Amino acid sequence: MHDASTSTPLDIGLLPKPCHSVPGLWFVKTGLSELGFLECEFEIDQETATKWDFFELANGCPTEKKPSPRKPQLSLQLLCLPIAEVQSVYARLTGASADDVATVMSKIKTGWPMSGHLLIEVNPKKSFAKAWLPYELDPETPPELKGYVQEGTNVVRFTQLSGMSDCVFVLYASATKTPEPAFTNLDGYLATMKSAPSSAFPGIRPATVSVMDS
Repeated sequence: MHDASTSTPLDIGLLPKPCHSVPGLWFVKTGLSELGFLECEFEIDQETATKWDFFELANGCPTEKKPSPRKPQLSLQLLCLPIAEVQSVYARLTGASADDVATVMSKIKTGWPMSGHLLIEVNPKKSFAKAWLPYELDPETPPELKGYVQEGTNVVRFTQLSGMSDCVFVLYASATKTPEPAFTNLDGYLATMKSAPSSAFPGIRPATVSVMDS
């Protein structure tokens, strides 16, 4: 069984600090050619942890931060892409920015190896570790890592039960917009109108309604 913390990477240029790039590819690793363990490390610095509200530890337990309801949230999706398609797409992105490369790569359809051949663990030695068993890997809903990583060094371990050199494992970071609040009645909508500053409606004066006696 092969045990490696690195594998032959694709020639995809990453920023010196990938965690500063959103959208961005925080790691890109080619699968091993035989069964074994592949570990991918990535760093989250203090600036990134603060900006995107990563959890903190209190007495060894994760403590979630409550972000602003209107603030974009970070999504960290783990993708498994076919290496032939990745190479083909990347060859056509000469001169593209890191953001553009990440966005285009994220559009390639994820396809996990044959069921039963891959186990994924995030920070396996930490109290907030998370594992995805083979039957939990769904191409339509890639694993979301945001709630299981923190400031500092993080590790994603792939336990391969067969060769996967035709796969590229990618950690894709993107910002998600918080949906606008939905109102089920007129009162809810009017309440937000009352709380809006007058500057939100420039040039519009409050209307006065007069009632005339008949």
